[in-house]
Amino acid sequence: MPVVKSGGMTSELAAVGARRRRALNVVMHVDPRFGGICATTPDFCRALEETGTWEVATVAFREEGECSPFTPADGRLVLLPRGRMRWLRESALRKRLEEEIAAADIVHVHGLWEEHTAEACRLARRHGKPYLISAHGMLDPWAVRQKRWKKAIYAALIERRNLLRAACLRAVTPAEVNDYRLFGIDGRDVTVIPLGVRVPDRVDAREFLQRYPALTGKRLVLFLGRLHRKKGLDLLCRAWLGVRRRVPEAHLVLAGPVAEDSRQLLESLIRETAIGDTVTLPGMLSGGLKWSALAAATVFVLPSYSENFAVAISEAMAVGCPVVVTRQCNRPEVAEAGAGWVIEPDVAQLEDKLVGALSLNESERVRVGGHGVRLVGKRYSWQAIGAQTADVYSRILASSGSDCG
Repeated sequence: MPVVKSGGMTSELAAVGARRRRALNVVMHVDPRFGGICATTPDFCRALEETGTWEVATVAFREEGECSPFTPADGRLVLLPRGRMRWLRESALRKRLEEEIAAADIVHVHGLWEEHTAEACRLARRHGKPYLISAHGMLDPWAVRQKRWKKAIYAALIERRNLLRAACLRAVTPAEVNDYRLFGIDGRDVTVIPLGVRVPDRVDAREFLQRYPALTGKRLVLFLGRLHRKKGLDLLCRAWLGVRRRVPEAHLVLAGPVAEDSRQLLESLIRETAIGDTVTLPGMLSGGLKWSALAAATVFVLPSYSENFAVAISEAMAVGCPVVVTRQCNRPEVAEAGAGWVIEPDVAQLEDKLVGALSLNESERVRVGGHGVRLVGKRYSWQAIGAQTADVYSRILASSGSDCG
């Protein structure tokens, strides 16, 4: 699958005039508790705004009661209700979205399989607006197998057309480029734009340890993310049986909202493995408390069966915390840079690497953590990602006309 090539400005772009061009992001959900896209979209929009060349707006389809992390610096936010049947019935909703798309120069749709993608792509084609799609891991083979027949029918009727008519497909990792190909979307432009990290000026462990004083002096293994079965919770709980025997002062922190369809699994795993006395579930951590927990951790762990990018891995490395992740997290650079360990989703491997990471002396831990800090600074700054995105948008506008009709 070809990568978007560099190109110069054309008369089409010049015709846009002196005004900043308008980019419209369309997302499902706005609350960070729903995971990656919601947590990173505000920073993505801010990074694009900060280039000074784009005016950014976001349309978010949301459920009642969702909290928004957007600030004025992240561009304009328009909130619309979710509900596929509602969007079929209520023409006023479609008209509101259509107004936003008509006013935009380019439309960027984040995520698949939901009404926000179907409506945004249809309206973008109607108005002749070039659009990008970011799959955000939703074409990962593991993800596609979930509700497989439903997705196969929906893809044949709607989603494959949306992908084939996009002016560009965006992947956040090189591995995701292959996911598009495996789904049968070949011959389309694709560009890899990762997700960034915005690290506070000051990060220390005190806030988290003051909130959970019983953890002071423990060697903390931190899982940070949505507590869902795909995150390898079964592997982690079973591996923890061996870890706690071999490293008695180790303590596991499972931080994040529990997905409703995984709550029973997690509760039964903790009960079955009898690890409850060495596990803390603080719920979702955000803001300074999240960064404090990362600073307090001895090692970060994410043993997923399927993952797109997992910003939490970058956040952990950014504060100098060694990481243990599975190959399915699609972050081979972790091992390449010496910032941690990449393993198969296997209980024995997970136990051994966690014990090894917990057994590092302070100088060894600082060395491994330092590799992570340098890696994040080099590859995952939002400033660089904003500039790359602005360049890709400009090149799409320069060549638009045949791909989105």
